[in-house]
Amino acid sequence: GEALPPWLPVSVKVKAAGSCGNALRVLSSGDGYLSEYVSSPESAMASNLPQSSHVSAAISMQLAAEALNDGRTIEDVLKLLDFAGSEKSEDMLLQIALVRQQHP
Repeated sequence: GEALPPWLPVSVKVKAAGSCGNALRVLSSGDGYLSEYVSSPESAMASNLPQSSHVSAAISMQLAAEALNDGRTIEDVLKLLDFAGSEKSEDMLLQIALVRQQHP
């Protein structure tokens, strides 16, 4: 598909993404290694995630909260929280893992 114009804010591009995978590719902001990694982490070369203070991390955290509220798949929520990379998102990942252990 065609890329969205660079003058569009990332938040608008993410809303137009339509899926978790596409949103993560938008948030990777043209970093080919990061985009490949978020698409398929098991087969891609490791890549550095953005700093937790970066706007893409904050948007990812917001998308994870929306995904939880909307009842989207837990895999989407986990990917978005992982991308956010903040202390809060790490805490949420741990809480989700603990709940999943107790209620498989």
